[in-house]
Amino acid sequence: QERPKIAAAVAAEEKVAAFLAARHAAEENTKLRKLGLLPEGSGEEASGAGGGAGGGSSKAQAEEAEGIALYGVEGAALIAGLEAKLNAQYDALIDRHHPPYWPCEPLR
Repeated sequence: QERPKIAAAVAAEEKVAAFLAARHAAEENTKLRKLGLLPEGSGEEASGAGGGAGGGSSKAQAEEAEGIALYGVEGAALIAGLEAKLNAQYDALIDRHHPPYWPCEPLR
């Protein structure tokens, strides 16, 4: 029986799926360019990176746009994937070990 997933794990899986979709689209665009079916600098990469998770808040869209501006489409997708992977690993450790909250009572 599979246990229910927390919201952070679902969000991390969506980010990983979006990253993989963007990477696949970039690979397809590279293949099409090599075959001469897609002109150079056509901007196809920008539409492939944002459509994976579907919708999203304006804050998430602003963060995605900032990542693309700083690191480019492929770099932003890579960083988003790494972030999602790290969040999923953290959530798995929290679920496995159930650490106590710190501190539960005032120090004084």
